[in-house]
Amino acid sequence: MLVPPPHESLTQSLLAHRTWSDVPDQTGPIFAWQDAVPAIATAGAYYAAAVLGSALAFPAAPVSAFWAPNALLLAALLLAPVRTWWIYILAIAPFHVLAQITTTAPSQILIQYIVNCAEALIGAAALVRFEGRPVRLDSLRAMTNLILIGGIASPLTTSLLMAGAFALLGLTDDMWLTVVARTITNTFTTITLVPLVLHVAALLRERAWNKSVREILEAIVVAAGLVAVGLYVFVSPSAHSSSGSALLYAPLPLLILATVRFGLTGVCGSVLLVGGLATWGVLHGAGPFVSHSPVQNALATVSFLNVTCVPLLLLAAVLAERKRSAAALEMSQSLHRSVMVSLRDAIAVLDSRGVILEANESWLSAPEHGPGSGARVGDDYLIAMKRAAEQGNPAAAMLAEALSLVLEGSEAQRELELSAPAADGIRWYELSIEALQHPEHGAVITGSDVTARKRAEMEVQEQQQQLAHLARAAILGEFSGAIAHEIRQPLTAMLANAEAAVSLSSAENIDREALQEALGDIIGDNLRAAQIIQRVQSMLRKAEHPRAKLQLSDLVRDSLVLTRGDLMRHHVSVRLSLSENLPPVIADRVQIQQVMLNLFANACDSMACVPEHERTLTIVTRAHPPAHVELSVIDSGIGIDALQMEHIFEPFVTNKPHGLGLGLSICRTIVAAHGGQLWAENLARGAAFHLTLPHSVETEAADAAAPERSGV
Repeated sequence: MLVPPPHESLTQSLLAHRTWSDVPDQTGPIFAWQDAVPAIATAGAYYAAAVLGSALAFPAAPVSAFWAPNALLLAALLLAPVRTWWIYILAIAPFHVLAQITTTAPSQILIQYIVNCAEALIGAAALVRFEGRPVRLDSLRAMTNLILIGGIASPLTTSLLMAGAFALLGLTDDMWLTVVARTITNTFTTITLVPLVLHVAALLRERAWNKSVREILEAIVVAAGLVAVGLYVFVSPSAHSSSGSALLYAPLPLLILATVRFGLTGVCGSVLLVGGLATWGVLHGAGPFVSHSPVQNALATVSFLNVTCVPLLLLAAVLAERKRSAAALEMSQSLHRSVMVSLRDAIAVLDSRGVILEANESWLSAPEHGPGSGARVGDDYLIAMKRAAEQGNPAAAMLAEALSLVLEGSEAQRELELSAPAADGIRWYELSIEALQHPEHGAVITGSDVTARKRAEMEVQEQQQQLAHLARAAILGEFSGAIAHEIRQPLTAMLANAEAAVSLSSAENIDREALQEALGDIIGDNLRAAQIIQRVQSMLRKAEHPRAKLQLSDLVRDSLVLTRGDLMRHHVSVRLSLSENLPPVIADRVQIQQVMLNLFANACDSMACVPEHERTLTIVTRAHPPAHVELSVIDSGIGIDALQMEHIFEPFVTNKPHGLGLGLSICRTIVAAHGGQLWAENLARGAAFHLTLPHSVETEAADAAAPERSGV
């Protein structure tokens, strides 16, 4: 059988079946001297087969028991490149003439040469067209094509042409006998020799001739059994009895055994062995095929061999195809198992009821708090999760709900992020549940331990918070003079009002209204100073601040209170264009205020080289479609260097001699964490920084659509 050897990959085996257009031998030189060697060898075999066929001709019948030249030529063409076929046709010409020159008329020799070559060319061209190169007979389709095309259609067509030519030239008395006799003899040699030659050539080409001693001994035993049965059925005189026809079935068990055990080699070898014994019997007047005329005996013998060989060949092809499919399936399963074992993620395949069909080592070895939760192959994972949910496990409840939706077909995929307590702290897992693409449905669960990533993210987040806190402290350090000025004003006012109150209270006629007004001013100035201190403390506080609904315009005004002194010190005038009907945003007040203060400070630095009367800071708030609120901070400074425009939001990029280049990077990170954007642009004069934040409706919808998370 042409079964791929163990070292041949599945891909190589599948690529062996190609169409004519894929044949690599369609190009190349028309003639090369090395192509002549196999052609001459084929011509020699053709001559020997012709001589043997003439010697095995049935007495008084125009039928040879074994006419092999045409089959050998067909096999040679199937093995040779198409571009060299003409060499083989020319090479056999002298040998064909030499084999028949003494017994056959020249016209008959020419006709037989033409039809023999035509038969081989038609069969080879059709098989190469339908099966590709190399032609392999290890499938039911390929074997059927060989039998129908090479064994029946091609011999029948050329036999009709030859018989017609013979009839026109008066070389035959019975045209139809010539057609039938030539067809069935060529059919027998084609279906027995061509598979055998192609199989042996494939074994030699693939170096797969590795038969064990046991297989050789088994082949010898089967052959000996066939010889013994064949001698009794086809050579023994008892075959002339009334039970002779029934004895024709005696070799069948051994023929089937040879087919099952040895494939195409067993079929061809055993049928040729039986054919030799049957022919021997007919030639010596023994066996079940000598009861009629010589012509009928010859036709009956060859027809019996054809009828016996065809189903065995088809059986061998089916067995080879099944064996190849089994090998491919085993290779696929082995590859599947290897992939499952090599994956670090925990993977389980569930049927439509939620029962685990297969799980890899990562799933089976996962800890009890892992994705598998102790489930093994054969366990009902869905029921286990539902029971855990009934015991108060929220992660199991979420997983059971998601798995039910996928198994029911309501969703094709669901992703979860779950956490569970472990000995070394909280462990985090990402689970993906996908519908199984299988006729019986089911699901595939993939679980990954993302604890290291989550801890790294938390460390990065903590470092970003520390960095942001340091940036706020740096900003307030720059605004320290302005803050001191803001606090000094209410303190000075409180001192003046307190002195006035003392003077009023020491007078003989106390002016109560003036005294109350002075005391009220003291209280107001005290509250004003307290608010300033509270804002500074809030900016310096390192703890996280909860997000809440904020009006962006109001936050701008509060931020300007902290920077008013600095703006006055830099002689910067402020123009406000604040929309009062904007929807609120959900944000961290301190973080967004930090962004604003940083943008205000950068604007002041940008306008330091501009004449004082031209220093204008414009602040605009407006709606930004589709569902955002926008803040624009526009200065009239020197603008941003074009070479730095693409890098100003990267860390450690700055044009200030005293800056670290972290302010804008931190600002963009804060804005991105709020679901917004921060970008800059140069204007005709100065630069503008634009900030967008989603308003509260957009933010709430995004939170609702986020992946489900749960902690146990």
